[in-house]
Amino acid sequence: WKDSVHEQKYGKLGEVVHHTLFEDGTITKYDVQFDLDNLSNQYKLGKKNALFMFPKLEDVSKSKIDSILKNLCDFEYNIYIKTRGKDPINPKEYPNVKVIHDGEWHPHPSIDLSFACDLMINFDSTAVKEASIFNMPTINYNVKGKDRGFYGRLPFLLNENFIFHAESGDISQILEKIETTNFTSDFEQARKKYFFDRENVCDQILSLV
Repeated sequence: WKDSVHEQKYGKLGEVVHHTLFEDGTITKYDVQFDLDNLSNQYKLGKKNALFMFPKLEDVSKSKIDSILKNLCDFEYNIYIKTRGKDPINPKEYPNVKVIHDGEWHPHPSIDLSFACDLMINFDSTAVKEASIFNMPTINYNVKGKDRGFYGRLPFLLNENFIFHAESGDISQILEKIETTNFTSDFEQARKKYFFDRENVCDQILSLV
């Protein structure tokens, strides 16, 4: 291991469950073996957790953020706002949530939280792909138009049952639907049709070498 921090977190190279592809011993983001207890301690997870993919600053005015956050709080979700260093926000503006900035790059906080959270609030980010792979229903707001982001790059997911398209800031009915619906078979079918078994990504890459 080149990075002692990675060694401390993931163990020695021989203890990695899947094939390693990179010189420092890391593996692809999907092959990571997550430990929900560790993630719960790290992020202080609650009974219900929502990953809020904060929009680019240029799209904030179209995003109905305050109304969405109020709905999530009314439904007693712990809210994790994920933003990027180049799109900073002031945590004091949102006292009832935890703001997560870019941290470790492997695994990235977005991947950790995609595994650990119960739903995603999305603003046309292609992170909807990770949500699909990690069984996370998604409420999406089309803020980029029809030819960019989610709509432009992943249009085949637009009509999946676990994707909800919202326009209003009031998402209470959608939250009720998500909490009372089992989407397991929908996720399985989507992964089989469009994606892959995330635990075999390294094996599939190596098979092509």
